[in-house]
Amino acid sequence: MMLIKLLIQHLWRNKVDTEKYKSIALSMDTYVKLRELSDKQFEMPQSMAKTASYYIVQAHKNFTEQTKNGKATRQKA
Repeated sequence: MMLIKLLIQHLWRNKVDTEKYKSIALSMDTYVKLRELSDKQFEMPQSMAKTASYYIVQAHKNFTEQTKNGKATRQKA
């Protein structure tokens, strides 16, 4: 069993590009909302990562467009 664990760890370290992917923690409320979006918002269910990426890219696009137009303001959390 230990040998399998070591082999998986070795393969994981050598295969995952840590410069390309990062993890974040979400509150349970946010996680549930993201799960619902992943399952129901698109024609086909999407992964949580793809759904989060889609909405972040859209938000960033809107932000940069507003910044160019001088309309960007900080939103209160």
